[in-house]
Amino acid sequence: YPDLENKKKNSVVMYKLGDQNPALLETKKLLNNIGYNCQLNNRFDLKFKSIVEAFQRRFFPQEINGIITNNLYVRIKQISNNS
Repeated sequence: YPDLENKKKNSVVMYKLGDQNPALLETKKLLNNIGYNCQLNNRFDLKFKSIVEAFQRRFFPQEINGIITNNLYVRIKQISNNS
C-alpha cells in the first residue's frame, strides 16, 4: 500500500499530550460540533487525548495514537463542516 505509506510520511504532528496552544481551542470547537464533548480551553490533557483517540477509532482508524497530525486535522474539519 504505497499510498498509505506516503500519507504517513507527509504526516506532521500539530498537537500532542501536554501541549498548550491557543489554536487547540479551534480544534476542540470543531470536535464539539461533531458531538465530542471537549473542554473549551487551549490544553491538550489526558481527557482530550482520549477524545482524539475516540475520533480516530471512528474516522481515522489507520492512526489511533491520540496525536493530532495535519492529516487528522483536515479530517476533523471535513467531518465538522459536513455535520
